[in-house]
Amino acid sequence: MDAILFKSLKECDAKKSWSLVKDIVCIQLMGEDVIPVPYLDEATHYDIGAVVLKEERTLKQRLQKVKASAISVGALTKYIVKENVEGALQNVEKSKKSDGINLNPDFVFEESDKKNQDRKSIRVELKGCEKHLLEKVPDEGYSKLITVNFFPGFENLKKLYLIYEVYYVDEVKIVLTINEETNTYHSRLRVPIGFRLVQYKLTPECHIGPLKYISGDKWRVFWLSKKKIRLPMDKLPPLPKEKGKRLTFTYT
Repeated sequence: MDAILFKSLKECDAKKSWSLVKDIVCIQLMGEDVIPVPYLDEATHYDIGAVVLKEERTLKQRLQKVKASAISVGALTKYIVKENVEGALQNVEKSKKSDGINLNPDFVFEESDKKNQDRKSIRVELKGCEKHLLEKVPDEGYSKLITVNFFPGFENLKKLYLIYEVYYVDEVKIVLTINEETNTYHSRLRVPIGFRLVQYKLTPECHIGPLKYISGDKWRVFWLSKKKIRLPMDKLPPLPKEKGKRLTFTYT
């Protein structure tokens, strides 16, 4: 086991350990330019057609190599103001399975080691991996057919990122052992496990302008967890209504 990984495995929590092995697992199964989903329990937020927003860093932050924060904010279609040409959105919503690519259907990553009386092992199993992609990635000309709204709370953004390619798995299992303690995370839900991004500049006319494909091996950000942050565009929780001595919630 890699010395850094061994030292980093301090808590026997299989689900959290994904953050420590996701990069090497992603490289071995899908390639160096694929971005792994940051959190297994939030994997569905990184599906095809989802928008990722990345923090605009200051010059000082860039010089100090401070990582920008990033978060998925939902499907691009959620932010479309209008179709300037009828039917422009059809291809933005359609995806297809990628043929001609061989992916290990029963991928296993396993490492173990013992140092200074500490014994640690981790095993990651990913089953049924498939690659899917948008039928049509909006290019510079096509993107002018639709108008996007600025994102509430993110009015100064100059770029947005679109997930156009996703690797799905049918099953994820992680078994982590630290000394005498073992913890297992097991999910049989079909979820994204890795993805690729295309970057668009936002024009003054609210069009998604010139594009650039992002190389995953150069994408270095601090991923914000959607469970720990409420975005300005998120719906507020329902207000409680008093009923007798209890508080009940009314959902609309």
